[in-house]
Amino acid sequence: MTSMKKVKIIIITLAILILCGLLELLNFAITGPMMKAITAGDLVGKYETQLPERGKETLNLLADNKCEQVIQLQNGATYTAMGQWRFDKLGSSDYICFNNIRSSLSEFGDKINPNIAEIEKDLSILLPIERTLMGNIKIGLYEDQGIYYRKIN
Repeated sequence: MTSMKKVKIIIITLAILILCGLLELLNFAITGPMMKAITAGDLVGKYETQLPERGKETLNLLADNKCEQVIQLQNGATYTAMGQWRFDKLGSSDYICFNNIRSSLSEFGDKINPNIAEIEKDLSILLPIERTLMGNIKIGLYEDQGIYYRKIN
């Protein structure tokens, strides 16, 4: 067998392996963890996000639909709240609705809310939920700013 034929065989073999890998990846994307439907039970757990101005927010979603919120700011101030949450499905989209928690960010999500010390009564906050490619849950706080709560347990 000439060296040119060997090279052609190697190239064809590599092309087949790459194609098989792409098909496997496509199958994973279609049937993988990202496509698993979200349930209220999936949401229970602890979430974190990094806030602008080097703050951090933690949400602990409890099985009884209560929510513990802790906001820690760079200046050392800590704000807490005990609110409620519920899972909502609107059409084909999943949302979580919070009541009686603090709004950590300003209207545009670019800085800390100047009224963070207040909990606005009867305010409902509706946020989108989705799974990442690996099936982890994230809650969009300010998606256009890239700020998400990510489940940590």
